[in-house]
Amino acid sequence: MKNVEDLVDRAIKASKNRYYLVSLASKRARQLVSGYLPLVDKKFAKPTSISLLEIADGKIKIEEVEE
Repeated sequence: MKNVEDLVDRAIKASKNRYYLVSLASKRARQLVSGYLPLVDKKFAKPTSISLLEIADGKIKIEEVEE
C-alpha cells in the first residue's frame, strides 16, 4: 500500500490541489476504460492507478480553461 500512497502524494504535488486531482484522474481513468492507450508503462492494473501515475509523471498536461 505504500507505493500507492507515494503515488498519490506525487500526483497531488503535480496538480493544483487534491480536488482538482480527483477530477482529472477520474476523467483520465474513464478515457482509459473507453479504450485510450496509457501514456506510461503499466505498473498497475487499475485505470485509476494508471491515471494517477500519468499525472505524477507529468504525462498529462493540466490546462486552465477560461470561461
